[in-house]
Amino acid sequence: MNPTRVYYVVFRKIKDRYILLKHDEAFEINEVGSKIWELCSGERTEKEIAAEIAQHYTIPLEGAEKDVGEFLTDMRELGLIE
Repeated sequence: MNPTRVYYVVFRKIKDRYILLKHDEAFEINEVGSKIWELCSGERTEKEIAAEIAQHYTIPLEGAEKDVGEFLTDMRELGLIE
């Protein structure tokens, strides 16, 4: 299954902060995390998300794959994506 945002998690950008709200919990993510979050529509594979991140931030694909994988694992463990 492609990474998909959980429908009841709300994303907010407040000034320079990126916040995910899940029921009574708030999680702050960085700018790259917010871009990954945006790409978790269920339409892209993890590898496709990493490729877009690598291209957008002009970083090596291998590093993007590692970082995206770790981020998505954390988001799954927190129940923020499926």
